[in-house]
Amino acid sequence: MGKGRTKRIKIGDKEVEGEIMPVTESREYWNSYLLEDGTLVKIKLVTKEILRLNNEQDQQGNPIYLLESTNIMSVEEKDK
Repeated sequence: MGKGRTKRIKIGDKEVEGEIMPVTESREYWNSYLLEDGTLVKIKLVTKEILRLNNEQDQQGNPIYLLESTNIMSVEEKDK
């Protein structure tokens, strides 16, 4: 760590700093839900940015990552 860009964010009343982690490969899959009325709802999470917090660890000592994302949704109604 320490080679990339950093960013400060506020979590609750605490301000923390993290390194923006460049993504080298990505696969974003759709989750599909066929509803009783025949409608197909598809949704996927698309990542905008991943931040690895500096000097922060979970209870097991693992690094903490924060993910900024958005959801994309598609709805296909069955032919009536």
